Amino acid sequence: MQNIHHSNMAPELSQSVLLLDKQRFNNHLSTLLTDLLSESENGDIPWALNWLKKAFLYNVPHGKQIRGLLVPLTVRGLESCPSEKQITEAYILGWCVEILQACCLVADDIMDKSETRRGRPCWYKVDGLESLAFNDAMLLEQIVYRIITKYFKDTNFYSTLLELFLNTTYKTVLGQCVDTHAGRNQNYEGYPKLQDGRYRFTIEKYKAIVKYKTSYYTFHLPITLGATILGLKDIKTLKHLEQFALKLGYLFQVQDDFLDCFAPENLTGKIGTDIQNGKCTWLFICAKDSSSQEELEQLLDNYGYEDKHKVDIVKNLFEHLQIRSKCIEHVRNLTQELTEHLKQLNNNKEISVLMGYLLETVVSVPMI
Repeated sequence: MQNIHHSNMAPELSQSVLLLDKQRFNNHLSTLLTDLLSESENGDIPWALNWLKKAFLYNVPHGKQIRGLLVPLTVRGLESCPSEKQITEAYILGWCVEILQACCLVADDIMDKSETRRGRPCWYKVDGLESLAFNDAMLLEQIVYRIITKYFKDTNFYSTLLELFLNTTYKTVLGQCVDTHAGRNQNYEGYPKLQDGRYRFTIEKYKAIVKYKTSYYTFHLPITLGATILGLKDIKTLKHLEQFALKLGYLFQVQDDFLDCFAPENLTGKIGTDIQNGKCTWLFICAKDSSSQEELEQLLDNYGYEDKHKVDIVKNLFEHLQIRSKCIEHVRNLTQELTEHLKQLNNNKEISVLMGYLLETVVSVPMI
């Protein structure tokens, strides 16, 4: 097993502080859930509230919490002595990001026909829910706005928070739209049997999907939430943060594509389905661009089908074309580019420290 590892851990963001943040962050979850379940206006539908609790506890708290913890991390990275109030606000908004993530995963698993998530059956597989789980995805999204209203309605940045979450959700759904329809149409550039050119699989299309489907809600949203808590309004700094978040999101998604194909379930907690769903992934584009005409026809004849034999043909072709090693090299190059980007920020220590740790977190994911 290979690790692509970048060591840029800053003393200001010590492991002890980050571990304490994680513990305190998790302690806030029960308070948020209790507040939701005790709303008097919904007391006449106890069954629905019990179901909300079940859906919440199954889908929200069991992830790596990277997105949620990025909010307090950003606050600490941009402010050397944040107040206790600011840190608490960061924990609450961090859970809002995690709840939004859970909402996206519930819906995504249904659309992708996934079997497992985080080492357990996908939510729509529980209790025979199937398509009924879409309502739970919507329920989880609405919980985000209940929390924001309850805790931030009287702040001077309440409307900013609502706008951030609404805009990010819209971008994410747009990205998901392109992602799912691209696979559904199985419209691969260069394949003579397919005439409609709306959904060609190119690196430009891939980057657009990643930007909207992944980067905004995974990195840009939590980082911007942290900056909002601190009242940061410097346009240049905010632009730096956005550019870095989008680039980091691209690196994150390339790694995720790799893991979906090559990683065992005990590492990722899920069974990969990108090949079966005909997804526009970095691996597919690299294989398409590396293939001979005969290999390309073989790739396109077998990509996007649930048949295990066809999936194995695609994976064997990936190995033959050395897609595994090419992807690892691509991640190394992307990491180096982001490292060079950090060097240009030496005049802004706080941002450099924060971005360095974010890069450290993402590229410490094992590449098999």
